[in-house]
Amino acid sequence: LSHCHPCPLQKYFTGGGSEADNQALLTAAEIGARKGKKHIISDVIEHHAILHSLKRLEKMGYEVTLLPVDGEGRVDPESVRKAIRPDTALVSIMMANNEIGTIEPVKEIAAICRENGVLFHTDAVQAVGHIPVNVKDIGCDMLSLAGHKFHGPKGVGVLYARKSASAFTSARSQTARGVAAASNGTAQRCSRAMVAVSASPRAPKYRAACARSICSGFSTGRVLLCPSCICGSSLLF
Repeated sequence: LSHCHPCPLQKYFTGGGSEADNQALLTAAEIGARKGKKHIISDVIEHHAILHSLKRLEKMGYEVTLLPVDGEGRVDPESVRKAIRPDTALVSIMMANNEIGTIEPVKEIAAICRENGVLFHTDAVQAVGHIPVNVKDIGCDMLSLAGHKFHGPKGVGVLYARKSASAFTSARSQTARGVAAASNGTAQRCSRAMVAVSASPRAPKYRAACARSICSGFSTGRVLLCPSCICGSSLLF
């Protein structure tokens, strides 16, 4: 699946958005530890998929900094800059909050992380399908999404990681093997989703998009997802 489209990203199908978040944090943390970097930055209003993973990492000896937010739930990019240390391995800030809907300044935060050589992950589960999401424009190293948030089948998530983030091509952690195992069931769910789309009265309208999307193994009845679209334009059709 990673080679279906000429795209500078690796695509990992998971059992949901939470698993995609877990994979991003745990694998990036492992890679950081190999370089002597065991500090991770996030914020206090992240989804539990992030916060619980961070608690696990703290028990494993990592140091976590949770940044405060303002009255509207917004993370100040400058607070991220000030929190970054020489041993910071990862910054993870969600794109859209799942409770109050705040859109975080992830593009600005990604730029700060690049300046400091720190990996940046964003949980876009609540954003994809509702606002335009362009991975190249954001400049993130990793992005998580879940199909059921935009009319896809439940139990299907995706983790995107830039190929330059070698953590996802060289690391052979237990979490990476878990993603591979989850992908088998995901393929079956995606196949059933394709059948559902074909049987829909709207099938002629979506047939061309379905054909393009089937390469990625992920499609839905109302919104179709294709890696080339994610990298080059909006996720919305």
